Amino acid sequence: MDGGDRDGAAQRLARAAPLADRLAAVPLREQIGSLARRARLSLPARPTAGPAEENFGLTAREIEVLRLVSEGRGNRDIAAELFISAKTASVHVSNILAKLHAASRTEAAAIAYRAGLADDGPRAAGPPKS
Repeated sequence: MDGGDRDGAAQRLARAAPLADRLAAVPLREQIGSLARRARLSLPARPTAGPAEENFGLTAREIEVLRLVSEGRGNRDIAAELFISAKTASVHVSNILAKLHAASRTEAAAIAYRAGLADDGPRAAGPPKS
């Protein structure tokens, strides 16, 4: 690296790689890996996620709620679907946002889709049409 700070670059890439892994930022992680290979720098191994990590620490009920949030459902619809109160649905949504470090329901839904925790696409609320 012609006069560059090789040690500094190695440290920064070593910090960036696990962050990209945790964020499931696949294109970013690939760029980090590519840069490290070109510079002949080693990176920490990718962690193998356990069941809790795959689900971001969400409970089974929170995953159910997240799937409904991903469909665009509001707290009242979620409550009716899961036979819980709207307040309980609201608490679940708040806990989900905190665990996913998401600023909004939309961001939480995007994270769910990327992680495979949501269905393939949003469905209309209500009974299926015949």
